[in-house]
Amino acid sequence: MKLKSPRQREQNPQRITFPIAAIVSSVFLLTISPFIVMYGLSWLYLNQGDNLVKEGKLTAAIASYKNTIPLNFQSALAQFKLAQVYQKQNEIILAFNAYQKAFYSDVNLKVDPSYNQDLVKLADTLKSQYHNDEAIWSYQQAIKIDPKVSKNYEKLGQILSEQSSWTEAIDSYEKALKLAPQSLDIYLNLGKAYNQQKAWEKTVYILEKARQIKPEQADIYPILGKAYQEQKDYQKAINTYLQALTYSPDDAQIYNQLGQSLQKQKKLPEAIAAYQKAGQLAPKNGEIDKNLCFAYHQVKELKKAIAACTQAFQKDPNLGDAKFYAQEIERGMIIYNNPQVLKMPERIPTAQQDPLVSRKRAIVKIIFRSRQHNGIGTGWLLKKDRNKAWIITNRHVATNVEQIKDPQARIFVEFYSKPLPNQVRQRRRAKLIQTTPPGHWLDIAVLEIDNPPPDIQPLSLGSSVNSLNQPVKVIGHPFNQKDWSVSKGEVRDITEKELILAMVLVAGQSGSPIFDPKNQVIGVVSQAGLFCSQSSPAASLEMSFRLGCGLAVPIEEVRKQLQVWGILGH
Repeated sequence: MKLKSPRQREQNPQRITFPIAAIVSSVFLLTISPFIVMYGLSWLYLNQGDNLVKEGKLTAAIASYKNTIPLNFQSALAQFKLAQVYQKQNEIILAFNAYQKAFYSDVNLKVDPSYNQDLVKLADTLKSQYHNDEAIWSYQQAIKIDPKVSKNYEKLGQILSEQSSWTEAIDSYEKALKLAPQSLDIYLNLGKAYNQQKAWEKTVYILEKARQIKPEQADIYPILGKAYQEQKDYQKAINTYLQALTYSPDDAQIYNQLGQSLQKQKKLPEAIAAYQKAGQLAPKNGEIDKNLCFAYHQVKELKKAIAACTQAFQKDPNLGDAKFYAQEIERGMIIYNNPQVLKMPERIPTAQQDPLVSRKRAIVKIIFRSRQHNGIGTGWLLKKDRNKAWIITNRHVATNVEQIKDPQARIFVEFYSKPLPNQVRQRRRAKLIQTTPPGHWLDIAVLEIDNPPPDIQPLSLGSSVNSLNQPVKVIGHPFNQKDWSVSKGEVRDITEKELILAMVLVAGQSGSPIFDPKNQVIGVVSQAGLFCSQSSPAASLEMSFRLGCGLAVPIEEVRKQLQVWGILGH
């Protein structure tokens, strides 16, 4: 056969390209056909699963849906349907996991909006079994499927409220309210959430809307009255509480809140009557007795005030302010009846009577008084020079924002002694001369007093703590125990900025000195708590779970700051 020239071949190119095109097409079909087969299989398994569900053959349906998933076509939808079958079998955790896989594999998964009900039922079950995080996620996915169901937003808001996630709860309730603007339950829940966030103006607005919908709804009024009270609209608060009592005449807390608003309006006899009624309805509630104590004090019924505050503290040892108030009233009465008592010599125990007397004399009770705040703390003698003495305590004991702004604020220190009945311990007026900045990790302050008792000597400063489990002792004024109480424990952990103590410490002990076995001060108590996080791997696992924990500033860090202030030499 005669061959054609290259020019002739160029003039007739189809003879060459045709076989190439055919080859390419064949290769393409061979390549794509497995995907077509897999795609068809995925739909086959999916439809088969649907039919098996209709026939009630749930185990077989599960197998069919599982066969769909590895094919990677419609796997998200298969996971969703698999979750529905698990849910029908009451396999709640398996259902939740399958739903999660469905939405994670396809964030834009489209399913019938009616399926939101399955996820809501799942969420309800998870919530009842205390799987709250899983329930929240399930409610959120139900909303994603159908964002027009107000009840779903409401349920999400309720579980978020139970977890104190108030901002998220409010957002959910507000969305529910847009869909159901006349729902009393949503208004109530939203009002309660605003109340928890102390958003008083919004609380009032929402609950007034609720009152318009159903004026006889009893649980509106206590919260609404509280919001008016916090806004200092005491007359509206009083009116609201009185209306609340028409629906709940035996509610002690409403009477208690009514008493507070009446007291703010200086209607003291009416306030006392409200507190007394509250006390009759809730005889174990110490908070009511404390409020009654304050009202009695305002009308100069001092003995009744002392009795009420004492009773409050006996009922609830956490009401340390009631204990303090009773002590201060009693002290004031003694001085009023006999001003010469302030000039009487102190009755100081001997070392035989109290082996810790010398240290207790150097440890003072700090009393702070202002129009807005009264409180106590602990301090101790750091330095003494002729007619002056310097006392160290915590910054948070000696100062806070409200106190600094109050020109009538006063700080006193009280010295340890054992006064006879109708006598009082000596006190000195103190002046704040140094304090670390607000928020600074080194929580210390220094007070100065004139004419300290001559027998009192400064405590001895120790050195850094280098070993765990070292026994320590704290002397201070816990609000729920006696003044100058001794607490024992040990060093649990050591960091550059903190000593972590294994011992129970409470409010009132802030500023207390921490003594080592040599009776030297190795730190200053700065914070108390039930548990503290483990700061270093040196702390044992056993100690990390002990009940009771205190934080203290190491004495070396305190010493450095005192040298910067020029109070101690280098």
